[in-house]
Amino acid sequence: MWSVDLTVAKTAAGGFTRTYDWTIAKSASPAAQTIAAGQQATVDYGVTVTPERLHRLGAGAHRHHHADQRQ
Repeated sequence: MWSVDLTVAKTAAGGFTRTYDWTIAKSASPAAQTIAAGQQATVDYGVTVTPERLHRLGAGAHRHHHADQRQ
């Protein structure tokens, strides 16, 4: 009969990075306006932000297994 001691160790580390390209559109109505000093003006404006593309960088896991058998 054999007697065997077996030791097993496992480590793991991972990471994940996401980067987006964005489009930003700005608008104003009126687009241009000239006023005298001290006067007030009203401008309607809008901002639209849209994600265009997702970049996935550095995705993955790194694992290490080690087994040590002693008789």
